Amino acid sequence: MIRLFAIPYAFGGANIYYDLEKEIDENIELIPVEYSGHAGRFSEPLIYNIQEIATDAYTQIADKIRGEYAILGYSMGGIVAYELFRIIKEKGKPLPKCIMAFGSTEPDFKHKGGNFEEYDVNQIRDLLIEFGGTPPELLEDEQMLEVISPIVISDSIALRDYVPSPCEEYAISVPLTVLRGDKEEKLENCECSWRRYCTSDFTYCIVPGEHFFMFEKDGARTAEFARMIETIISRS
Repeated sequence: MIRLFAIPYAFGGANIYYDLEKEIDENIELIPVEYSGHAGRFSEPLIYNIQEIATDAYTQIADKIRGEYAILGYSMGGIVAYELFRIIKEKGKPLPKCIMAFGSTEPDFKHKGGNFEEYDVNQIRDLLIEFGGTPPELLEDEQMLEVISPIVISDSIALRDYVPSPCEEYAISVPLTVLRGDKEEKLENCECSWRRYCTSDFTYCIVPGEHFFMFEKDGARTAEFARMIETIISRS
């Protein structure tokens, strides 16, 4: 049995991996990470800093880091995984078998700026439309937008202000696989930039789809990516 710690994308919760958990091989124990203030931890304080988000993720998995394990991060989860690897190494814990960053921009990518602290509901709606992946019914629900606005704001600030830990000191020293969708924007520097953050085997692949390629078609592609994850882990 190998554990797979799965870190969500911005604004998302651990429940995004529900379908993957059903599809993944029974010899892989999928353990989703939940961000503070999100979904199942909605009542807890939000975190506005990627390194602190990674520290919080570490506290969730620290007692489960034993035997073989891997880390998967989607979108923002990919850079959280990079910072989480640094913490695991600093703590002297066993290193993961491999790391996967799906739909993840490179750590030194400059994310969207803005005075997110002052955004109203209409601006939050526009931001969600720009990011993509939000169900239309949620975008039309003013009350729900009010509820999730603090989460959108906190994650947007965390991405806007993120300065990665130096790759010269903290590069990933286990196999790293980065997947991006062929319809995503701003891919031109992704491969070469991510490569700087890995000193081990590095694989970069473009797959069909938008930014949320693994979740497209109402989960119809989940099995496809479950098989891909199994292959990546077995080859590491």
